[in-house]
Amino acid sequence: KERILFPIDLSLIRKMIVCRMIKSFAGFHRCVGLICHNCVKFNGRESDYSALTREFEDNVDEKVLEAVRNATAAAAAAEAAASVAAAASATAPPAAAGTNGTGAA
Repeated sequence: KERILFPIDLSLIRKMIVCRMIKSFAGFHRCVGLICHNCVKFNGRESDYSALTREFEDNVDEKVLEAVRNATAAAAAAEAAASVAAAASATAPPAAAGTNGTGAA
């Protein structure tokens, strides 16, 4: 069996996320890919473990893509809301001189 140069598992990935060594979906996806690569390398292409890891990797690909889409949509919505708020404040009439903005002197 070949030597695994970069051993990694899900608990290590979790620790890397907590200590901010993994900061993106891409970084997470790379690490999961390394787990799968190591599994195939260690167990051989034709093993039951390798078949299962390919299925696992397909599921991770799908979930990461879904998470990226959700994060992108949320960021776009937040940006749109910020633009609306900025436009609203830019068109609001200025407070009258000598008042605190509430109409009271």
